[in-house]
Formats: sequence, C-alpha cells, structure tokens
Amino acid sequence: MRDGNGEAGIERRQYVSSLPVDAELLAFAARAHGGIENSLHHVLDGAFREDACTITHGNAPHNLNGIRKIALTLVRSDMESKKSIKKRLKLLAWSNEYFEKLLFRSDLSWITGQISAMP
Repeated sequence: MRDGNGEAGIERRQYVSSLPVDAELLAFAARAHGGIENSLHHVLDGAFREDACTITHGNAPHNLNGIRKIALTLVRSDMESKKSIKKRLKLLAWSNEYFEKLLFRSDLSWITGQISAMP
C-alpha cells in the first residue's frame, strides 16, 4: 500500500474465520472474497447505476439493493440469451412474458451449472 506521498505503508485487517491458521490460505481467502465483492459491485453499478442512486431514507437503500440482486440473479439464470445483463434487465422490466419465463421456469439446470462452476 502506498500513501499520498508515494511511500510504502502498512495496512492491517482483522478477520474471523474457521480456517486453520495459515498465512497463505488466509491471504488467498481474503483476496478471493474481495474479488467476488468487487465483481458484484461492478455489475450492480454498471447495470443499475447503483453509485449514482440518491435513495438514503430508512431501510430503502437496503430494500432496493435486495431487489436489484434478485433481478440480477433472475437475468443471470437465462443461459440461452446472448444479450448483455443490462439489456436482459430492461427486457425483464418491460416484458411480462420474459419475467414469467425466468420466474416460473421448471428447468433448474441453471442452478446446478452455477454450483458446478464454483471452486
């Protein structure tokens, strides 16, 4: 880590984990989790412009975030479409047929496909 003057500094973080104490394993787990968080944030910001959202009152930001993640999960489940996530989200909002197709599909192979892709 470098500070504003370009000099190297130290950053400390604390984690709670059930992993055995092994520096390499803990560092890998922390970096992997950060990558997942950054990837999800990038998609949410790109598709929903989440960073520009001005909703701040009460539970509204948390509720809206949950709705966004549900919508994102639905459109990611459509493995047949070659459209971008953003275009699929627009189609989800405008087409009741597409929404019902994704919401009430009987084919759950997309779940097993996502689970098998996990490390």
